[in-house]
Amino acid sequence: MFGEVERNVLKFLEESCGEYVSGSLIAKKLNVTRAAVSKAVANLRRKGFMIDSHPKRGYRLIFLDDLRETNCILRELKMKLKFTVNYLTSTSSTQDVAKSLAEHGAPEGTIVIAEEMSAGRGRLGRKWHATSGGLWMTIVLRPNVPPVKMQLISLLAGVAVAKALANLYGLKPKLKWPNDVLINDRKVCGILAEASIEADAINYILLGVGINVNNEIPEDLKNVAISVKEALGKTVPRALILRAFLVE
Repeated sequence: MFGEVERNVLKFLEESCGEYVSGSLIAKKLNVTRAAVSKAVANLRRKGFMIDSHPKRGYRLIFLDDLRETNCILRELKMKLKFTVNYLTSTSSTQDVAKSLAEHGAPEGTIVIAEEMSAGRGRLGRKWHATSGGLWMTIVLRPNVPPVKMQLISLLAGVAVAKALANLYGLKPKLKWPNDVLINDRKVCGILAEASIEADAINYILLGVGINVNNEIPEDLKNVAISVKEALGKTVPRALILRAFLVE
């Protein structure tokens, strides 16, 4: 969760549009001490925000939305499970690519991310509209759990997405059983879990997660779908959402 000073410092840096702002100016505007600003910046960095500092110019927020660089960010995560991202500009479906990798022994934590999908799919084979600006991915998991508990994976993923959006941006997402995350009663995220099962044991799970981040929602879906960008009124870095989701 964010403290009040952290949230205010982040908002101030966001509104500075990537320009440097001195720590003394931030402290003055927020009516806090320089030490409080420095502490808030340190905490924000630990949460994954890329904040550059200069001894004479101050701080600036680096708006990282290049998913090709996510391996650099994920390398800093102190987690038991290690993630590796396979980045694609375009593919038919990240599920299909991840399945091929899993069948050839890809380790747990392998992630396939695509900027666009031409044949993205959701639950029950429904088509998923996946254009540039969204966060479209599939994670290879190899959990040591019985197949009957597989549906819990989708639920936990939905909870992780909701927590990430709430903690990063103060949004109030809700879960819709079995695999949707909603903002203002409109779908912001869909989750699809597919598995390879042999002899009552899970060989691997393909956890597909599609989050409407900065992508444009088609006119015919605007009454049922929403993006994070629309909910906040601004573009946000997808890499930070990915990192926050994986941490949860």
